[in-house]
Amino acid sequence: MLLHTISRLTLPLLPAYLYTNYKCQGQSLDHAIVNLCGCRSPQSLYVMLL
Repeated sequence: MLLHTISRLTLPLLPAYLYTNYKCQGQSLDHAIVNLCGCRSPQSLYVMLL
């Protein structure tokens, strides 16, 4: 009788939530990770940082 061992390795996943720069306008967030490289205009940069 042959025995086979099978194993797998998975990456840990964390639940996340995404705000667009227009959705976050007027919101009060305690912590945020902001991708400033994705800004296409100075107005969107202003909205994300304010």
